[in-house]
Amino acid sequence: MSRENINVFTSRGVVLNGVLFKSGNADTVLIAITGIHGNFYSNPFYYNFGDT
Repeated sequence: MSRENINVFTSRGVVLNGVLFKSGNADTVLIAITGIHGNFYSNPFYYNFGDT
């Protein structure tokens, strides 16, 4: 499995941070975590979700 940090800029200039996990043996799954802990840098569960 590989991980790739991604940054998306909104039209207002806000940077949304995330992680793209790639696996060769799974269908596409999207998990979006929004709100106060939606920031990838402050929420350690991103890696737990992706690795699982």
